[in-house]
Amino acid sequence: GRGCRKWVLICVATVPVLIVLGIIAIMGYMWFLQKTSSFGLPPDAPGGDGSVPQWTSDGGSVLLSSDRRILRIRIDTGRIDTVLQQSEGGYVWPSVSRTGRMAYLEYKEKTDWVYSGQFRRSVETSDTDGRGARRLQRVRFSVLPQISPDGSRVAYDEYEPSDEQSFVNVISVDGEDLRRIELPVPAAIEHFAWSPDGRRLALLLSTEQTKSVWVVDVDESDWHFVAQMSGSPRWSVARMSPPAWAPDGLLFFFQRRPVVPGGDAAAAPWWLMRAEVDGDAPHPMVEFDAEFALSVELVQVSPVGQHLLAYVLNEPGPASVYVVGVHDGVAVKIREGSPGFASWSPDGAGIAFYTREPYTDYDGLFIHSPDGTLLQTVQW
Repeated sequence: GRGCRKWVLICVATVPVLIVLGIIAIMGYMWFLQKTSSFGLPPDAPGGDGSVPQWTSDGGSVLLSSDRRILRIRIDTGRIDTVLQQSEGGYVWPSVSRTGRMAYLEYKEKTDWVYSGQFRRSVETSDTDGRGARRLQRVRFSVLPQISPDGSRVAYDEYEPSDEQSFVNVISVDGEDLRRIELPVPAAIEHFAWSPDGRRLALLLSTEQTKSVWVVDVDESDWHFVAQMSGSPRWSVARMSPPAWAPDGLLFFFQRRPVVPGGDAAAAPWWLMRAEVDGDAPHPMVEFDAEFALSVELVQVSPVGQHLLAYVLNEPGPASVYVVGVHDGVAVKIREGSPGFASWSPDGAGIAFYTREPYTDYDGLFIHSPDGTLLQTVQW
């Protein structure tokens, strides 16, 4: 009678509460998994698979990532070999040391119902033929692993979403001796590069209104401030290119002061700057007018140290690649119109430019001389 009806009412009232608590528990579990796992957009999303061509130490081949694979392309014959490939994920962003070892990012798609469509990421190394592959570390929100020139260590950036901090991690190629280096200021990591001696890293850090260049001693975790450009909510954003190491240990980068509202953009020229890491303030080398670029996205100094490559974005207008004289500022445009990146050959006699058209199946590797002459074309 009454007791039975009482229990029925209690059950009817309790079931919705239990369902709500169950949903909350499931959502909490999913949040916990997200905070303790690696996930993110696939690296082949628009702009994610852009690859800087990596020359082998003998200058005979170029490695790059394309369609989730790492390819090796022979310069003399144009032969294309797939070095690394897998069906459930891919490999992107290889960097090659002068010893023949390379580092790259490996990712696999998650197939469980919680994370379907997301990816696990790992930093790995192997020989440039794909042999001797070794997983060094599973990572979260990491891009652009860079192997040191002597092939002994790999640096990679990592973002911690729980406290919104970025770090630089350095690990030996045998997977031991992982070192986490905290940034000197709260900022995002836009770019970093090893010094020629493999002892230091140069970084471009950014906040909403500033860009700055820093150098860190990897073993000591000692930071050295190089330069900074600041804007304001009323000014245009500060412009500064990633820093590039010269063979003698000098740093080169482009910078441009922000433009005051209503001011003349031509009054804010670009400057090519040179910095001695342990010396005085950066020294301006060459001035370029404001129309030179909207932004300079990548800089690389030639092995001889007399020229540099600059990948330049313009608005309106296409992207361009320039060879710029370090001392005289003479800029030779060697590519225009195609998105992509370029790099010097080990002897400085050739420049490899890789492009991937975002809305077609067209990929191409173009080898130029420093004066812009096209020497070789490989398309696939």
